Amino acid sequence: MLGAISSALGVLLAWVALCAPCVSRAGPFDIVDQLDTKLVRGQSTAEDVRRLLGKPDGKGAGRFPPVWKAQEVWFYEEQVIHSSPWNPEIRDGKLEADAEVRNLFILFTDGRFDGYLWYGVRVEGEDLP
Repeated sequence: MLGAISSALGVLLAWVALCAPCVSRAGPFDIVDQLDTKLVRGQSTAEDVRRLLGKPDGKGAGRFPPVWKAQEVWFYEEQVIHSSPWNPEIRDGKLEADAEVRNLFILFTDGRFDGYLWYGVRVEGEDLP
């Protein structure tokens, strides 16, 4: 009898786990709040940044105030999708899910870390394409 109860409880727990909302995420944003302590402006190198955040999603250059000096820019992006994998809501051919997009820009001057910018945006399900 104990074995049957254990089996039934295991099936119930598996069913509950499968019906739970799913959050998919990827990106370096778990440590954005630590950048000020892990990287030193003017001293940390590109390799230090790569070791901490991983390979950037893109690279480029820009000029930013107040100095307007050309800087190398590394770009990181994180996309978070909140949905239920076993019961997705589809209305008018669109998946109803909430999404978050976060962007992190790491700035370098003369090959050294010179600061960062980041922002995020959340889109409610009815606004998704």
